Amino acid sequence: MWPLLPIEGNVGAIGGRSVPYQFAGAILRNAADSASTNFSSIVVGWDTEILDTDAAHSTVSNTSRITIPAAFDGKYGIFHACIYLTSVAGTDESLGITFLKNSAAFDGIARMILTCDQFAVIAHTVETPPVFLTTSDIFEISVFCNDTATVLEADYSTFSLMVIS
Repeated sequence: MWPLLPIEGNVGAIGGRSVPYQFAGAILRNAADSASTNFSSIVVGWDTEILDTDAAHSTVSNTSRITIPAAFDGKYGIFHACIYLTSVAGTDESLGITFLKNSAAFDGIARMILTCDQFAVIAHTVETPPVFLTTSDIFEISVFCNDTATVLEADYSTFSLMVIS
């Protein structure tokens, strides 16, 4: 059974009261920035769980993975990634995110590339269409950047799964 989590704040006609809703999935981030001399297609590991309702992620082993638990089998989910990089100002940047299923690109979700000219900050947010979930399938993201001195910003970078049915 999925836990009920409260929504706080102004929620329309019932204004300001907590309203229970059901959420299942995982939201991951890192506790510290990750500096790299080359972000050419690395699979990102995640060391902090903002939320993980059904133990789909481990902060101890295989930290890059969201592994589909039995509770999600036969359902659909949407994967979302937000990657926020900083680098040397005045350089041309290309940032790409590839969603991986069992270590390979999947369901027509190819590399999604964002190019910026002369900026020190580059942010990229991508989302999959609904994806059929099967127990033990592994989902990850691979990130690449053409800069040689890049920092993956922990405060703004996330990887998540939201189960929708």
